[in-house]
Amino acid sequence: MPSPPTLLTNAFARAVYTVAIAPSPSGDVTFELGGTTLSAKVSLPSHPPVPGAVQLLKAIVATPDVWIDDPVIRVAVQVIGRSAGAAVTAAGSPSSGAANASTAVGRCVPDTASNLCVITIPVPPSWFDRQIDPLYRNLLVRVGVDEDNAGMPHIAGVATLHPPAIVFTVDEIVVEIPSTVLAPDQEFPVVVRRIPSDPSASPLSELTVELSLGPHLHMGAFTFRTDIWRLSSTVASPRTSGVLTMVRRPGAPAAPDDGELFTVTITVVGNSASQAIIAAVIISAATMAPVASLPTALFVGRRLSRGDGIVYIDTGVLRGVFLRQLPPLILNTAAVTGRLVSVSLQAVGVLNGGLVALPSPGIQSNLTCASDSTALNARADCSAVFLNGLETTGADDIEVSASVDNVAVASVTFTWRPAAICSGPCVDGLPGRPGTAPAARSTSGRSYMCLPPSAMSCAISPWT
Repeated sequence: MPSPPTLLTNAFARAVYTVAIAPSPSGDVTFELGGTTLSAKVSLPSHPPVPGAVQLLKAIVATPDVWIDDPVIRVAVQVIGRSAGAAVTAAGSPSSGAANASTAVGRCVPDTASNLCVITIPVPPSWFDRQIDPLYRNLLVRVGVDEDNAGMPHIAGVATLHPPAIVFTVDEIVVEIPSTVLAPDQEFPVVVRRIPSDPSASPLSELTVELSLGPHLHMGAFTFRTDIWRLSSTVASPRTSGVLTMVRRPGAPAAPDDGELFTVTITVVGNSASQAIIAAVIISAATMAPVASLPTALFVGRRLSRGDGIVYIDTGVLRGVFLRQLPPLILNTAAVTGRLVSVSLQAVGVLNGGLVALPSPGIQSNLTCASDSTALNARADCSAVFLNGLETTGADDIEVSASVDNVAVASVTFTWRPAAICSGPCVDGLPGRPGTAPAARSTSGRSYMCLPPSAMSCAISPWT
């Protein structure tokens, strides 16, 4: 191959950098300029995890409020710089710091592709007891990487346990509704029970109840004890109201000890509202003996209420955001070819129920991204970072941050590593001046792109 022309020399005198944020592979890079094509073997060093040091560990408490009908704390974690299979442990314990406080623990192993996972910490039912000091219901959540043997030094946040509402009255028709946040398309049971005045109270012989659902809820199937009841129901379109009549079968066995009469399955439809109402009207109720009619239905959820109750829907409000980069390497060929070099970013949102890629339908996120350095650009919509060929100087710890409604929620850090082709004679940073030795750091701080006149490929090695 003839010596490169001056035009090519001038172009290659511009800086060439790699941006490394994970162990990087070897491969071929092809440069084209003025009808001339050059190929180079790229072999950048891997950066194995340093024993005993976490390069990146971020954690977000996805369930800051925990209810007894979903007694778990979910913690989303991101770990970068670890070998595959490095488990992460999270623990919740009373933030009051009592010496004899118990600890609830969970763990997960991050996915090797995303470096993300969700830890589920089961909370013992006894921790929801109303007799417990409210200070002990605020749990401090800590996380740590198991192989560090350093415990859980990172604080993820606080989760608050909410005790259930308690019914103290008798002779009630009770409608039990969820306290926890419901996801779109989630099915949930609504259980109707009778709490008699005493165990010897006369059992129900007949009950007619009208149920009405607010927007975003659809009524499904009814289930009941067929050996005790004959049931007829009428559900109006579009399945937002229905009338249920139950008649005791002759010679039927006694009602179950828990007083359950029937269960209706309800589905959440959409998530444009954070609350929905379920109402119940007792049209008629009779017992085997002449007893006064039963009062209005009592709803038991987050609180007690008469006649109707509220269920809570996840409207897609983000608890937090993680940023991840695909693939984990940028080679700044834009400085040579003038062609845009882009690497995808992916924003992953943390919801009450887990993780979701952003943007996603139904998720409320005005997400924007920005870079804190002119050495690397970020798309405002968080879709990518890119080089347009004007970035001729590197920088350490370039932070690309994500914000929701102008509030910073996540960031990812890039480290620039200047690189030069350095096998054989080369052209240095001065236009038209062929080099006679392997490339070295330029006194002007510019990096070299070496072009051996007798070879079509050569190795790239980073400066340290």
